[in-house]
Amino acid sequence: MKDKERIVEDINGVIKLLSDTSELDAKIIELQNKMEVISGLVDKLIKENTRTTQDQARFARKYEELSVQYEMDKNALDKTLEKRAYKQAQEIKMKAYLEEIKKADNYLPEWSNDVWMLMVEKATVHRDKTITFRFTSGTEVTL
Repeated sequence: MKDKERIVEDINGVIKLLSDTSELDAKIIELQNKMEVISGLVDKLIKENTRTTQDQARFARKYEELSVQYEMDKNALDKTLEKRAYKQAQEIKMKAYLEEIKKADNYLPEWSNDVWMLMVEKATVHRDKTITFRFTSGTEVTL
């Protein structure tokens, strides 16, 4: 807590980065649009197959190609949605951490579970009995 102003400034910078999901939002819209187009093509393909006599092997091949592309786009969409949700959850954690830091004096006179829980993203216990702490700032410390 020696440099509280700098810490608060750094946290605000991280929050600003986390709150910007415009790139992910654009990718989500793009993938949703692609999936809509593919869905329309599949509908058109099926309707055409029911109205006219066609080579069924060609129909099956085209249907499979569209289905594979749709699934690939759906998987990409799911991953992008997960990334955005993770980023938003991290933003919420950082805002809570910031509030705790603002409330604290220049030092913490006693242990604070709240501050600790907000600071540590995860802890990994290794076979050699060391522990690696990964902090929300991205810093890792092994003890």
